[in-house]
Amino acid sequence: MTTRWSHPDDDALRDLLVTLDASHQVDRALLEHLTLEMMHAVVPGGGMSVAQHLAHLLGATKTWLARLAPDEAVGLPDLFDRDAALEGRADAFAAETEPARVSEVAETIHDALVRTVADAAAVWPGALPHRSITQFVTHMMVHAAHHRGQILLALKASGHPLPDEDAMWQPWKEAAGEREG
Repeated sequence: MTTRWSHPDDDALRDLLVTLDASHQVDRALLEHLTLEMMHAVVPGGGMSVAQHLAHLLGATKTWLARLAPDEAVGLPDLFDRDAALEGRADAFAAETEPARVSEVAETIHDALVRTVADAAAVWPGALPHRSITQFVTHMMVHAAHHRGQILLALKASGHPLPDEDAMWQPWKEAAGEREG
């Protein structure tokens, strides 16, 4: 069976970018809510801290970008010691815990992702195992949603307040309204 690559038309690409931005706005609302103390919360039974979830999420996005658009990924910041990770050192995943720094890195990586998606849509297939740029973006958003859920669970289980529900859902409402309008 031959794989058929699909290229989004202009409306589909616009919708894809609006949806990607809505996902990022939800991430931004979550990041704006976090305090230094919250960055150390973990889900019941252990696992990654909030800071580690964020470092992993942004690091994974950077890794995918490096495969798709190496020039775009050069110089993007990390929230953990990438060299230590490559060396297999135990201290490699001591993630950044300063919320302002995490927010700054998230903005930088999101901007690179948006530029890459817009450029890659015209020349897909890329160097990724996704059938289309739409599948790639969907993968990124599902991954983000998974880690947001883990972060919210860690916060709740640790007794921290959760972000305002309207702040978390408003970006999706606005994205839907943008399409309707």
